[in-house]
Amino acid sequence: MKTFATLLMATLLTQSAFSQNLQDSIKQDEQEIISAIAAYPADMRNTILTVSQYTQKLIKLERLQSRSSQSFQDMIANKSQANQEKLYELSRYPALIKELGSSSLKSSNELKSILASYPEGIQKIVREVYPSQASELTKMNTLLEKSDESMQAVIQSLPEDAQLAFKKVLAQPDVLNLLTDRIDNVVSLGEAYKENPEEVRRDLDNLSVKLTEQNEKDLADYKSKVESDPQMQEEMKKSAQKFQDSYSANTEANESSNQLQNSSTSVNQAKPIINNNYYVSPDYYNINPYPYWFGYPYWYTQPIWYPRPWYYHTGFYFGAEGKLVIVGMPSGYYSGWFFRNSLNAYPHYYGFCRNYYKAHNTLVTQNVTVYRSFNNHVNNHFTHINNFNSNRLNNHRTQNDVRQNKNVIKNINHVGIPNGNSFNRDHFNNFHAQQFHQQSWGGHRAGFGTVRGGGGRIR
Repeated sequence: MKTFATLLMATLLTQSAFSQNLQDSIKQDEQEIISAIAAYPADMRNTILTVSQYTQKLIKLERLQSRSSQSFQDMIANKSQANQEKLYELSRYPALIKELGSSSLKSSNELKSILASYPEGIQKIVREVYPSQASELTKMNTLLEKSDESMQAVIQSLPEDAQLAFKKVLAQPDVLNLLTDRIDNVVSLGEAYKENPEEVRRDLDNLSVKLTEQNEKDLADYKSKVESDPQMQEEMKKSAQKFQDSYSANTEANESSNQLQNSSTSVNQAKPIINNNYYVSPDYYNINPYPYWFGYPYWYTQPIWYPRPWYYHTGFYFGAEGKLVIVGMPSGYYSGWFFRNSLNAYPHYYGFCRNYYKAHNTLVTQNVTVYRSFNNHVNNHFTHINNFNSNRLNNHRTQNDVRQNKNVIKNINHVGIPNGNSFNRDHFNNFHAQQFHQQSWGGHRAGFGTVRGGGGRIR
């Protein structure tokens, strides 16, 4: 009986902290998706708002995508990864898949004519897989066509402007993936937009301005830090080499990377556009993404819908005399690799990430989170460390409290039942009920009500 009472006491002591952490987590999720949407150009924000009113359609599309991507993976499962990479790469060019997979075999001259307008890397892949894998291209084309037909069946009952909006987000699969991944938050967004569309658009516009200002400040601070810290520069160069060695990308990206490295002129002139997943320049979408129906390669450790050579992920390139030229914050792919593998090897860069986290932690409460993958990885890493250290401290305190309360429990036993052989349930139940109403669950319900209200209106 004493063991049970001790465990219950420990639970009561930690319950309130758990409830608050959960509420904070939910609040942050809503802030992140609003910031993510605000980071897109105005026309895409309006498209997202239109789509957000039809979340049941988004759920159906997600189910279609799950089936079609699994079918594609099953189709190529018996091939080597090198061959799978080639087919994933070709999937980024649906018109080419249609030409090669929807009719009889092409002659050499016909093939040459078809490929003339495509990148050299794609032409090379086609020559390697065609006509030996023509049947696979036919299956890919069939799967894409059936998926498009299924989507049309899902959205055909919607107004014309909504149908166009769905087709637009389908063409930018990172947007559609974002919405389906955070469907609960999108429900709240859609409800808010239906109730007061002008206010929601205005709030998103205002937040977009704040994000732009914050991004510009972050990048300027980052450049200044790198320029003033030669040791950090050396660490960045070394980590970029390590990252390149471990980077598993598609065939075209590797080929482009090799071409860049072999040409000092290209290196000096290259100014990559950095992919931070949700905060991107309009030029970013000039690159063909992996199709939503197939998904990005399953072996990628981060969502990469728009593949780039490895050096785009580091956020810098080598200029004249090997000088680092910063063009953006590191991408999610690089940041994920760094926090998994290289913490101890690069103390100056790690220190910069820690200071970045401290500076941006206060922005969360203002809903001005700079939602890029770098920010997410930094935030997740240091939040985990802080929670781990906090839990260790709380556990230590809880154990002390439990030890101190053993005497209280003994006294309750002794006062309630003079012989001490059983537990005084009147005393204990009274204590339990008071703690129940005063601590976590009352706050828990209020927390969810607050979150729902906050999600229904963007601030």
